Amino acid sequence: MQPHSSPEQVVRAFYGTDVALHSHGLPNSVALKSIAPYISPDFAKLLQQAQVAEALCIKSAPAGLKPPIWETAIFAQTWEDATNVSNVVVKTQNLKSASVAASLKYGPGESHEIALELSNIGGVWVINDLKYPDGTSLSKQLFHYVHFKCAFQ
Repeated sequence: MQPHSSPEQVVRAFYGTDVALHSHGLPNSVALKSIAPYISPDFAKLLQQAQVAEALCIKSAPAGLKPPIWETAIFAQTWEDATNVSNVVVKTQNLKSASVAASLKYGPGESHEIALELSNIGGVWVINDLKYPDGTSLSKQLFHYVHFKCAFQ
């Protein structure tokens, strides 16, 4: 993993990947590998657990019924792809943690802000969580999804 010297660099690098800007639904294992350098091991584990839970729910869904799956751009909370990150601002930072705001652009004049929480693990800044514009935590949503008992199981 290439260590990034600042939380801003990590967020810019993360949103510089196709996965972060253009993934709809949970990232598959290949996509997860491409963002692994930018996310914490716990966040990566939660995404993997959500993949397993979703696969089980899909497998157990009766023919013709749609299971509850993740369909929006998971790292942007929209139905359309973000085009880029236009602004990254470190809101708070100490030696071990940082809060960063990233403005994601979608179209002419369209953007919204994602709040990211980062930790410094062994000198490497990584993303632990992100919050959508409405304040919803992605890691909390993933946790509930993993522990949600699919109605078809």
